[in-house]
Amino acid sequence: MNRHIRIQYTSSLTLQVGINGQLRSKVGSPILSSFISFAVGALGLSLVFCYTLANGTYTLSGGNTIKGVRWWMLAGGLFGAFYIFTTILASPKIGFANMFSLVICGQIILAIIFDHFGLL
Repeated sequence: MNRHIRIQYTSSLTLQVGINGQLRSKVGSPILSSFISFAVGALGLSLVFCYTLANGTYTLSGGNTIKGVRWWMLAGGLFGAFYIFTTILASPKIGFANMFSLVICGQIILAIIFDHFGLL
């Protein structure tokens, strides 16, 4: 992997929280800034998706692509929205270091629980 891509990948969460925090201070609402963040992300993913369709990297296989998806598999989008909203709301109050420490601790604890009980 290219060194620049690794640096961007590892710093993207911190940058995202900082940028979203600045967006919140400009628009005045954590919900609106979360919505704007997700809308811009959805637009970016739409462009990448259309590009992969256009150059043949990915092809649609009709209705079978989404047919087997269960309702709970779509919860990832809600969890992502909750994460963005929470970081926008919490980071100015508790600071970036505390917030990311809590995020990492939560991920480690849940990973241990999921592995132990064979969840997901």
